[in-house]
Amino acid sequence: MADRERIWIDRPTQDAWTLGEDIPGVRFRMGQPVEVVDGPHRAARGVLICLYALAPEPEFHLETEDGGDLVVIQSHLSGRIEDDCGSSIP
Repeated sequence: MADRERIWIDRPTQDAWTLGEDIPGVRFRMGQPVEVVDGPHRAARGVLICLYALAPEPEFHLETEDGGDLVVIQSHLSGRIEDDCGSSIP
């Protein structure tokens, strides 16, 4: 992302996201389980704990199932998680 300028969110926007309010252009909510479906961390699963930036696209802090931490852009995420048998987990 070095070639595209990030637009970091301000504190009121972060607070609104944390409280579950809709933020234009942001598809995911705090605490939402997600899976990384593209990029270098593909197949990682976890929950979103922070919204960092809105542009060039929303960027999140993901706490992984194994206790790790990742920064992932929205287009690399899916809110639909499948178990090891291919069944969707709500």
